[in-house]
Amino acid sequence: MRATVRWFDRNLWITPLTLFIAAEVILIPLQINSENGVLIEAISEDARGDLYSSLSGSSSGLLGFALAAVAILAVFSPRRTDSRAAQIREEDLATARVKVIGTLLTTSLMLLAVLIASTMGIALDSGKRGNAVLGNLVFCCSISAAIGLFLGGLGMGLSVLEKNRADRGSPA
Repeated sequence: MRATVRWFDRNLWITPLTLFIAAEVILIPLQINSENGVLIEAISEDARGDLYSSLSGSSSGLLGFALAAVAILAVFSPRRTDSRAAQIREEDLATARVKVIGTLLTTSLMLLAVLIASTMGIALDSGKRGNAVLGNLVFCCSISAAIGLFLGGLGMGLSVLEKNRADRGSPA
């Protein structure tokens, strides 16, 4: 168990992808055994269109936020310091920022998938019963993007706070 947690810590970007796969693995059997569909597939045509419209707008805004966060974090390079301990700390912080950037880029991929699938859903998913594949894709990508945004936003916030503290010369 510890090895798995350490592996996820070193590869934080995989978390949104793992959540996407887990959600799909749970939803596919539910959908196969359901007569009326599940989640997005089961809601009315009008509500489904409104949901797709809302998700396409939200995901495009969040995609912009995630990419802006990546750009901000990419600017934070390790500073040169006088002491070896401080230099090691700066390099560790830079490594952590790279992990957060990876998470935000993976999340951006999920948000892009939500944006594209939702836009397609507006045009293509207009039957009495929704399209199962499209609905699953939108739902699972939305869940993984939400968790990825939480992790990436938390990491970004901590990075900015740590950078401000380091710039002011405060002790750790």
